[in-house]
Amino acid sequence: MQIPPLLRAAIDEALNGHGFGDLQRDFQQLSAAYARGRGEAPFVDSEKKVLAYIATRMPSIYVVVAEKAHYFVTFKQRLS
Repeated sequence: MQIPPLLRAAIDEALNGHGFGDLQRDFQQLSAAYARGRGEAPFVDSEKKVLAYIATRMPSIYVVVAEKAHYFVTFKQRLS
């Protein structure tokens, strides 16, 4: 499954002009903070971290949520 073209375009637009190295560094910081504190503080607390999250996690999270939604709709239809 792929993310919809409109979402892909919005991600590309948000990331336009931001270097891959910066995004990678910011995501590593975000990931380390998450691993240290799991749920105790906001981890996406700056624009840099938002962009890192958008670049690295948003596409895969969209796919997982869309697949699960499809599964539940299909399951509900089978029960009817």
